[in-house]
Amino acid sequence: MWRKLSIVCISILFSSIFPAYSSAPENTPRLGSFSDQLDIFELRQEGLSEEVVELFVEGVTFRLHVPKSYDPDHPPGVIVYISPAPKGHPREEWIESLNRHNLIWIGIDGSGNDQIVKLRIVETLASLNYVKQRYTLNPDRHYLAGVSGGGRVSSVFMNNFQNIFTGAIYMIGVNPWENHTQPDEQTQKDVRFVFLTGSKDFNRKETRQVYRQYKKLGIERIKLLDYKGMKHYWPSAERFEESIRYLDSFFNETTE
Repeated sequence: MWRKLSIVCISILFSSIFPAYSSAPENTPRLGSFSDQLDIFELRQEGLSEEVVELFVEGVTFRLHVPKSYDPDHPPGVIVYISPAPKGHPREEWIESLNRHNLIWIGIDGSGNDQIVKLRIVETLASLNYVKQRYTLNPDRHYLAGVSGGGRVSSVFMNNFQNIFTGAIYMIGVNPWENHTQPDEQTQKDVRFVFLTGSKDFNRKETRQVYRQYKKLGIERIKLLDYKGMKHYWPSAERFEESIRYLDSFFNETTE
């Protein structure tokens, strides 16, 4: 799926995005569920490089949920979501888990499976950049999640940009770890991965194969959630909750 040229281009974009991170989040951050549409001028103010801004000719609409209990003295984690569908908001039944586990959610509208992978990778970086400029975050709870084709793109990201996220949830879709990279020691020892599928999910066989591949690559913190009767569909609140609990089960060991 990847071509060497695409990887080079993404690496250049990646290196230009991260210097924009701010150490001084906004004093009055927005809470609850909301959207924020940024045009090209506003994206430039975010500190994104011109190469990145030019990819978003129509601007970007971020979809967020921030727990109303947000407290920078008890910083939340963040889930950056890659959607298979046109909307990037969390499912209504997942919001309780986000609040319970003190997690900010961010996705992007118009970033579904019809978009090219390169753009969805850049949108993932831009989403993390957006949250880090506005909120104080727990550095050990930067999670990436995707459903179906979004899960596949999440796995492409985790293969090619290690040590940006400390955990990932691949829901009913995941790609094999690519041969041109190998998991580094931190990925093998510290990063958490959840593979979520079900007996009626047409991606089940591949999901289980990739789970075994990760184990063979020496990745230690991995969990397979294989639910009887589950179809190729968004997980229920309980199944989403179980994924979060696994990712969070390790974070006290390595929180900075």
